[in-house]
Amino acid sequence: MASQTWARQAFALSNVGLVLVQCRRIANRSGTAHQEGRMTRHRLSVVAFTALAVSLAFSSEGNAQFTATYEPLAPSPLRVATSWYSGAVTNDGKFIYGLGHSHNAYGDNSLWAFDPTTNSHRQLFPSTGNKWLWETYLDGEGKKQVVAGSGHWATLDPVADKALYAFFGGPTITALTNRNNHQAFYMPARNEFWVLAGTTFYQKSPYFAGRFNLDTNRWVNLSTSLAEFSAGLIAGSGGWVAPNAATAVCKDLNTVVLFGGMNGTGGVRIIEPNPAGPEPYRWALAPKPPIHLPAENVRHNAVCVGDTVYFISGQERVPNVKCCRAPDPGPFWSFHVPSRAWTRLADGPPGGYFLTLTYDSDAKALLYYGGSASNRLWVYDLIAERWTDLTGTVPGLPRADMHAGGFVPGFGHVFKGGNRYDTAGRNEGYSASSKMLVVRLVPPSERLRSGRAVPAVSAVPDSTAPAGNVGHASEIAATLAPPDTPSAHDRRDNSGGWLGGRRPTSSALAAVRRGESLPAVNQAANVPPVNASHPATETDTGRQSASHSRAWAATQSAAQPGGRLVWTRIPLPGYPKSPQGTIKHQRLVEGPAGRVYLLGGDWGGGPHQNTGRQEVYSFDPLSRTGNWRQEAPYCGTADAPVNWHTDEAGVAWDAKRGVFWKLAGTQYGPKDACLASGGSVRTKVIQFDPAKRKWHVPEGFDQRDFWYVGNGVLDPERDQLVQITDTVAWHLDLQTGQWLRYPLPAGAHRFNAIAARLGRAIWFVNRDERLESYDLDTHTLSGHGQWPYPKKNGWGMAMTFALGSKVLAIWPTSGPKEQRLAAVYDPATNQWITLDQGDGWGNVGTLHSSGRVILMGGGINGPAHHNKFVWVGQVK
Repeated sequence: MASQTWARQAFALSNVGLVLVQCRRIANRSGTAHQEGRMTRHRLSVVAFTALAVSLAFSSEGNAQFTATYEPLAPSPLRVATSWYSGAVTNDGKFIYGLGHSHNAYGDNSLWAFDPTTNSHRQLFPSTGNKWLWETYLDGEGKKQVVAGSGHWATLDPVADKALYAFFGGPTITALTNRNNHQAFYMPARNEFWVLAGTTFYQKSPYFAGRFNLDTNRWVNLSTSLAEFSAGLIAGSGGWVAPNAATAVCKDLNTVVLFGGMNGTGGVRIIEPNPAGPEPYRWALAPKPPIHLPAENVRHNAVCVGDTVYFISGQERVPNVKCCRAPDPGPFWSFHVPSRAWTRLADGPPGGYFLTLTYDSDAKALLYYGGSASNRLWVYDLIAERWTDLTGTVPGLPRADMHAGGFVPGFGHVFKGGNRYDTAGRNEGYSASSKMLVVRLVPPSERLRSGRAVPAVSAVPDSTAPAGNVGHASEIAATLAPPDTPSAHDRRDNSGGWLGGRRPTSSALAAVRRGESLPAVNQAANVPPVNASHPATETDTGRQSASHSRAWAATQSAAQPGGRLVWTRIPLPGYPKSPQGTIKHQRLVEGPAGRVYLLGGDWGGGPHQNTGRQEVYSFDPLSRTGNWRQEAPYCGTADAPVNWHTDEAGVAWDAKRGVFWKLAGTQYGPKDACLASGGSVRTKVIQFDPAKRKWHVPEGFDQRDFWYVGNGVLDPERDQLVQITDTVAWHLDLQTGQWLRYPLPAGAHRFNAIAARLGRAIWFVNRDERLESYDLDTHTLSGHGQWPYPKKNGWGMAMTFALGSKVLAIWPTSGPKEQRLAAVYDPATNQWITLDQGDGWGNVGTLHSSGRVILMGGGINGPAHHNKFVWVGQVK
């Protein structure tokens, strides 16, 4: 360990020496006057020695750099050689794997999924490899020959092939053949596993590519060519890259990037969204990359982070040299997908034969593992922009190459298949391909101290769900990643003044208007750190310790004043065109043509029960009069019943299906004539079609009732509707109709929160008046401290709306004389600015696509407090 420390210090000193040399060169060029040059050299020397101190600090003992742990996982039941293996992490946190069975005479083409929450494997698709047939003939010498292109699947016999016959529902096999040297990747937007090109034991197999759908666990496309694979899906034709090309999927861009490979010398092929349509994707080309070409055996050498692909060299083919050269150090590149720009980064680890590079979204780092029968382990810190060699620091980490891997948030880097080697470098044999392992990274201790997140929460299957549905849940033990650190030039100095002479009010307001980040500030000396909203229990703390303390303390800056809300108002015409009187707990949701729909909640007007009203109203917030209309009556019909007396419901507009989803919260009221006639129904999940103006109870949906809820938030990427309750985040899968259950830390109440989705997180203020965010991918909760006003009664909670990339929070008011409070929070800087709310008020609201915030409701303390208007406001 001491030798490693001195090696790191020597490396740091060598870097500082380079800095000093460069500083001297710059100083000698920085001015003609001797005094100016001397002053410049002095300043740059200070910079260099500062860098020296920082470098030595990073090379000191303790958790100043990344560390890692390793753990074997349950071996795969698929016990065949898996050299050119394929695998990827799916939306629900499983690891799908298969194909690449290089020494399996039958060409096993099964697909499997590993579940990290149960450490178990499940077969998604059975092998049909031994059912492949060729048409043959005898040549002139009496030798059997295969008819080119005649390969096909055998017809299944209902008795002899009973299991496969039952799986396919008949005698016809629909499956892709096994192959090596192919490209295989997971498309999150489609929940599909795509396999293209490669070689097979059936070299003349007609199947070039296929798409496997994980909703149905069936091959939904089998193609004989790239053109056939692209037809109706990907516009244009970019040609194909070489086998074993580097492949990276950019989830945020819904884009795939491919380049390099065996004998590949061409440009970059890109599959990206096609805004012109009708195909959802299009082929795009980028110029020949500046990396060494051909880049051999690099299929797992690239990963995408946001909009940028990172690539580490593996092997390089050079003329007149037996394959291949492994560069040391390895050239390291980034490719910015939108601009198609390549950037050479600091050189990285040595290249190797079939290594694997994965991205750790928790630790904000890249992990390099294995290659060339080694157990090399390197980490690239995306925040500090530096490599760390962890090779030899993880006891027992196996030697491997040709393996596939992927990162499961909150669990770690999962690796499967490939070749395994003993400590002497001897291949352990084909059966070792079934072994699996997980590597977990622990970030540097200084980053652990700088973040803001509540302790990790394990997502568990809903114990009350039918047993057959448990397999659909993404039950991942999740942890939170530290936030990005604001750059120094954006921070406030110790005197409280603003660096660069910026005025907080004007710059903050301008940032809100432009949709940019608010200025970041250091925590003031007199403001104590704000702890996570819900501290870890004793059990949580034990889990954190075992996970190397992945909890970070929260920090928050004092709010800055700035901006105001300016309003217009629309009168309420009253029954039967609109609600009237005491109004609360409605859900305002924008629907077709920009109209705002009112569903559920309490209001007055007409002869009906005022608790949990059953009508549907809509209005145009951009119209002077609102153009109000009643969309559906108080009572429906037996064929289209309304939702019986729902209060505090969850509602969201689903543009994909053209319906509103309504998830009942509390339900109470009279068992009136409408219910007796079948015109209303007590149900949890129901749809309202605004085009038909009718309600519909979808078939096959789990109708369990869990009462108090927040408003519904649609997750279009996963096709789910999410509801936040006090201790659980419930996800309704809109395709299967089943609920997924993710526990939240106990603490302040969260029900009835008006929540908003920004990117991949849901934001809301709890009843302790503290801001929280729930990550839709990791299913974890982050605390962001008290909102910028003194705590009041512990019952109300500020409504939150997505204002661009910011969170707009407004306190619900029930009367015209109550205090009005509003503020904007910037997640990028952890900074609030307060707003003058002006005249507008209400206790329910929404944010319109026009950028206007809409408020209405109130009057729970009598007629003098009734709100007779809808308020439509803009941030100025």
